[in-house]
Amino acid sequence: MIAGVDELEHEGGYPAVQTLQKLYDQLDLQRAAQAYLDFIPAKDIWSVTVYDAETRSLLQNGREKNWVETVPGRGWFTNLRLYGPLEPFFEQTWKPHDIVRA
Repeated sequence: MIAGVDELEHEGGYPAVQTLQKLYDQLDLQRAAQAYLDFIPAKDIWSVTVYDAETRSLLQNGREKNWVETVPGRGWFTNLRLYGPLEPFFEQTWKPHDIVRA
């Protein structure tokens, strides 16, 4: 299992170098990974985006909806945005599931 969101360090809103190394050590970047999101506490909309770890640029959706293809051998990280977050988010009774290998 990949490190939980609450275990990761950030610098200026971006994953810290130590965070990226922790993720690289735990994730085989040649295999698929999945993120399950349920009961998302957002009044308006929400989004998940995937970024290239080296360039910090957005990766585009791949062949299918809800599918983002990463570049083999390169790191990546995700960002979950909630627009109009609801009480479970603020009360910290909701958190996204860990990203897992597919």
